[in-house]
Amino acid sequence: LFAGKWHLGPQGNWPENFGFDVNLGGHSGGGPYGGKGYFSPYNNPRLSDGLEGEHLADRLATETAKFIEQHKDQPFFLNYWMFSVHAPFDAKQALIKKHRARVNPSDPQRCPTYAAMIESMDDAIGTLLDALDRLGLSDRTAVVFFADNGGNMYNTVDGTVPTSNAPLRGG
Repeated sequence: LFAGKWHLGPQGNWPENFGFDVNLGGHSGGGPYGGKGYFSPYNNPRLSDGLEGEHLADRLATETAKFIEQHKDQPFFLNYWMFSVHAPFDAKQALIKKHRARVNPSDPQRCPTYAAMIESMDDAIGTLLDALDRLGLSDRTAVVFFADNGGNMYNTVDGTVPTSNAPLRGG
């Protein structure tokens, strides 16, 4: 299974062209552009729309957890490259409100939308880890987590840059 952000070329260069039997969301778009971004309808040629307002991280995590459930009795490989946290910057309003209440103006990490996106990403990862635990697969499953680059220092969200890479420079 491939789930998430592919962003490695036009059609013909998508996950199903590189050995993945199932492609959930992977296409030429690097972010959830079109549609409503991180919320359904997604306007994604490799992901059917969900209920109005469904969040992309929740949807991909739920579908990926279903794949784990369906393949629990056999070896499987899944690759989940999350769209979060990537432009366009948008998140669940309740989480933005939660993190807005925590903002410290003197802290370089002060963007409530970015914090809300990280929380949604964290919750999605938790969904997958919980599925592995529930199915008794945790002790025999390798999970690798890493980021593909530094935080975005080039856009403005909530009146500030989305994140800080301090003490490193740039993004």
